[in-house]
Amino acid sequence: MVDVVANAPSVAPCDLLGDGRLFKEVLAAGDGTFPAEGGWARIHYRGDLVGNNSCFETEPLDSSRARDQMLTFSLGEFEVIPGLETGVASMRVGERAAFTVHPDLAYGFAGCGGGVIPGASVSDGIGSKGGAVMGAIRLEVELLEVGGSSSHMSDEATDALSSEERLQRAMRAKDAGNVDFKAGKMELAAFAYESALKFLGCLAAQEGEDGGLSGVHDPDDAHWADEARRECRNKLALSCFLNLAQCELRSDRLHEAALHASKALSLDPSNSKAVYRRGLAHMGIGLLKQAREDLMAAARREPRSSEVRAQLQACQKRLQASEQQDRSAFEGMFHRGSLYGEKVEAPCVRNLDRLAQVFLRFEVEGRGLAGEGRVEFALYEDTAPKAAESFRLLCQGTSAGSAEAVPSRCYRGSLVHRLVKGSVLQGGHLGPSSGEEHGRSIARAAFGHEPFGGRHDRRGFLSLAKHGEEVYGSQFLITLAAAPHFDGDYVIIGEVIAGWDALGAIEGLEVDQEEHPSLPVSIADCGLIPSVLGFAPGAPPATLGVGGTDSAGSRACSEAATTTAVG
Repeated sequence: MVDVVANAPSVAPCDLLGDGRLFKEVLAAGDGTFPAEGGWARIHYRGDLVGNNSCFETEPLDSSRARDQMLTFSLGEFEVIPGLETGVASMRVGERAAFTVHPDLAYGFAGCGGGVIPGASVSDGIGSKGGAVMGAIRLEVELLEVGGSSSHMSDEATDALSSEERLQRAMRAKDAGNVDFKAGKMELAAFAYESALKFLGCLAAQEGEDGGLSGVHDPDDAHWADEARRECRNKLALSCFLNLAQCELRSDRLHEAALHASKALSLDPSNSKAVYRRGLAHMGIGLLKQAREDLMAAARREPRSSEVRAQLQACQKRLQASEQQDRSAFEGMFHRGSLYGEKVEAPCVRNLDRLAQVFLRFEVEGRGLAGEGRVEFALYEDTAPKAAESFRLLCQGTSAGSAEAVPSRCYRGSLVHRLVKGSVLQGGHLGPSSGEEHGRSIARAAFGHEPFGGRHDRRGFLSLAKHGEEVYGSQFLITLAAAPHFDGDYVIIGEVIAGWDALGAIEGLEVDQEEHPSLPVSIADCGLIPSVLGFAPGAPPATLGVGGTDSAGSRACSEAATTTAVG
């Protein structure tokens, strides 16, 4: 029942919902009863478009009196548009009223009648005097009679509906659910979405005895044999399951939210909203490992979403705290290992001075940065020797087994093509702007299988793109904070050991909507730092293969290098 009821003639229209989408003007007061919730109502009505100067003066778009046929409908069964049902619920028997209805509560952005009622063009309110929103309609309604509770439509009655009728009622139910959701009425919204799914032949997702989803589809799919109708049904069902999951999250019914999100994923496995909402539900339940998997998947699909990254980091912290608490509780019971297999290996302790070291010198539109823009790295030859060698050779501009410069295989002149503040810097695309997704590498066929190692759990890690089991690309990233969503897709090959000021200066640059730096950031110079390895420039160490140094192959590369396209 609508909270605000006006049943006496009024000068100014009454905003029934308080959001500018449904205005009521009482034309003649009634002295009868209100319609009962779940009951039925019998009305006469006529309607036209808002803004039509001849409204109610010439032939209307629709009129029950012109057909000499009263309209009888059940409340709560989505047999009429939401605006009409909500308006009638505010009336007494014998009352006449005029309603101005926003497209949200009428025919939406699709319109009706092949353009007779146009689709909406704006989404704001219609205004206290009845605005000029395209697609808004005006209804004049007389409430003639009401009846008691008419139980919800039986399964037999639903089965008798055609596919078009099912789709229409499901759409009305979904629209009504959206209205209730925006009003904060989660229970009513959830009921409306479930009603829509029933019309579509999709039952509410339930967990079976085996832990899987059961009762999802009506076994009789004869109504949806046509591919176009089936596709329309699936899109509408996907939207309803997503909305249901959101309702359940708002209502703190987390198990139900996870089930509805899983059903949405069964309809669209790549849907980022579904996997994100399931991740939130799992995190709320306490299934932190499942939550981490879902949130990492969501972060990969929506890498620019700060909300997803924040929830993923919160999940990681909770998971680490939970594991630490368990280890403390069982301290002394397990002396030879950890409770968690993924934590068995102790952190790798490296002597960075004994590892190969390289540098990249960045410039912004030909200008220098703090510390001359130079950032130095130690390469993890111990845990990722092949990937580390690939990066070293790309810094030197040489190929494996040769000291000859190969300008097309050098980072010099390449651009930083992505910058996400507080997350990651990405660059090193050496191939054309399309075609080689991860950029060129040095010796693709020779690498073989090399497992991914380490987690992107802090600032300053250097990682290389891996494409397939035996191919490293040239694209690299430098973490600006913990970035666990890159675990598995990139292999950590080193870390920053100097040039933090330069890295911070780059991170502080402005970016555009596609996360490209507003001013071009290029690698002006790059190469090997020979002094750390204890050999003279031009005399490469046997363990690293043949290649130039900071002063040799690096310079040879610069003489012929040109700026490459942004990937």
